[in-house]
Amino acid sequence: MTRNQFTEASGDFSLYGVARFTSYIMSAMALYMENFQVAAIAFGFGATLGFLRRIARIWE
Repeated sequence: MTRNQFTEASGDFSLYGVARFTSYIMSAMALYMENFQVAAIAFGFGATLGFLRRIARIWE
């Protein structure tokens, strides 16, 4: 099974995406509650996941 066939069969669901989306939602909630330290950590975690995902795709 080629990568293209696997992508078509599995859809666009990705645990990276779920974790990144969750961290951004946590960051937004922390900003709403004016907890800037938690917001910065959550946002940084989401950005780091996105960066790692991009590096992994380049590395393939």
